[in-house]
Amino acid sequence: MVLAAAMFLLLLGRRQFAASHEARVAQVAREMAAAGWPWDAAKVDVARVRPVKRAGMLRLAPEPDAPLIRVNPWVVPILNGEVRLQKPPLPYWCAAVLFRLVGVNEGTARFVPAVLGALTTFLLFDLALLLYGRRVAWCAALVWVTTYIIPEEYRVAMADPYLAFFTLACVWAWVRASGRTTRRRGDAETRREDTGVCFPFSASPRLRVPASSPARAPARRDLRCASTLNPYLLLFYASLAMGALSKGPPILLHVAVPIVMYHICFRARLPGGWTGHLLGAAAFLAIALPWPLLVLRQVPNATVLWRYESVGEISGENQENLREWWYYLANLPLLAAPWLALWVFSVVFPFLRNRSRVFFPFAWYALILVFFTLVGQKKDPYLLPMMPAQAMMIAVAAVPLLCVARRIRMRRLPGAVVAVQAAIGVGFALALPVLVWQDHAARAAGLFVSAGAIGLSLLPVREMFSARSMRWLDWQGVAYAAILLAFCNFYLTPVNNDRSPVALCRELRSLADGTHRVILGSKLPEEAAFYLPLHPKEGTAPMRYLVVVDDQVGVQARAKKGRAEPPAESDKFDGWVPDAKVVSVRRVKMNSAPGDARWKVYELTVDRSALALK
Repeated sequence: MVLAAAMFLLLLGRRQFAASHEARVAQVAREMAAAGWPWDAAKVDVARVRPVKRAGMLRLAPEPDAPLIRVNPWVVPILNGEVRLQKPPLPYWCAAVLFRLVGVNEGTARFVPAVLGALTTFLLFDLALLLYGRRVAWCAALVWVTTYIIPEEYRVAMADPYLAFFTLACVWAWVRASGRTTRRRGDAETRREDTGVCFPFSASPRLRVPASSPARAPARRDLRCASTLNPYLLLFYASLAMGALSKGPPILLHVAVPIVMYHICFRARLPGGWTGHLLGAAAFLAIALPWPLLVLRQVPNATVLWRYESVGEISGENQENLREWWYYLANLPLLAAPWLALWVFSVVFPFLRNRSRVFFPFAWYALILVFFTLVGQKKDPYLLPMMPAQAMMIAVAAVPLLCVARRIRMRRLPGAVVAVQAAIGVGFALALPVLVWQDHAARAAGLFVSAGAIGLSLLPVREMFSARSMRWLDWQGVAYAAILLAFCNFYLTPVNNDRSPVALCRELRSLADGTHRVILGSKLPEEAAFYLPLHPKEGTAPMRYLVVVDDQVGVQARAKKGRAEPPAESDKFDGWVPDAKVVSVRRVKMNSAPGDARWKVYELTVDRSALALK
């Protein structure tokens, strides 16, 4: 509980928004919160939309001559004055509720995903406890909270953490509903179950511990699970509906793969009867169906966008975020860091063990990876629902490995795997002071935390030489937690904040308040819009506008080729100001963004004459 709270909730709001994926969620939630509570929200006038394809991307673009429609922002999400239906509304709703209760800031926007990440720790622990026993459950939870990519992705205001949480909740509820329980016959039986593996590198016959097969001693079945109204089955369908409200149809794939592999590997019965499944399906429809029906009443073209965002990723129609087929394979070490040595061993272990139940997390992991490798769209957060399978896969392999390593005094292959794993922590800890030295604002605190991380990284080495394998695992997890906290909060956060538009927006507000120029809110990048007033006042037909442009791609391209910044052209901003023509563009020098910086501010002078309107 302490490790989960520290890894997922500590210093949650210190990192500013520097990318659009988080800011989009926060901006839509700001619109909802500003309108009031859902049952008494102020309606907003927005343009009718139609599907338009621009640069290979399908979007709902405003119809210029169509009359405006009045919508509830809690039902039809609004971003920068336009309808945004690319994602379902649950992440927006959670952030908007907290915005109204607590206030608008980065930590509030990320709070619910972070809490879900911490709660996932206990769901994973209980799932592993049901399937493999106490030691594997503890190891899986420890690996989960200290795997770098997991706290990193759960501490962002995005839809993927919601999808990952409800995916694991579905799998856990399904296993619970099927009545799968661990056999508890004392610690001796648990040890035999956890260490029942014959390693080919074991030189001593004494290390060949007999395995206990689930078929020889059938598991107890909970009497409640035999009833028609299985509460866990209803919880499964409710979690499935919440996952659909988080990111749509992808949860069906993420849930189907582990459930099918669970029944194959454990030979478990289907939970409940037809009545229970029908009631669960009714609960699913009651939760997931009202929102799309309400949206379709006001935005009939929404189905085109939803098909493009879901089925289009598989059919190839959606060409966004395309990467090479080997992208995920190359990133697998990053997804498993810092447990790289145990991860490599866990990939081989199911074939050494040759037991069907040991293949469950590996099959879950491998099948999801193969499917998303074949899909053209690739981003690391898409694999977040697969991460519980990775943690369980590492734990299933690590527990028998550590038991054998203890018996042979950390020699041969088990000792080598443990030594490499400990060396990763020590090497990373020694590199921390060099990394955190770059942050001048928090240099002293960062160096202090880094010194503590170095000291903790040496404690597992001591346990390793003492051949106390399970104690080594505990200290290794604590050391990794300290190292990751220092790395994320005192290196990654300052680097991220240097890229954010916070300082530029502060200067831009002062610039707009002291002149007759107004900020063009409808064209603001989402990262900048979050740090500016939600609806900037434009007055009566202003002639000069201030606009913010995110030129990150252009800056990087010019830096590689050694080119200078080109002059701004008015044609680039045509159509930005309704009912007006941009006649001149001037770059505004900002102290917070000097030179060819990522964030640029331009002054647009417009002509509202009759000729321009025509």
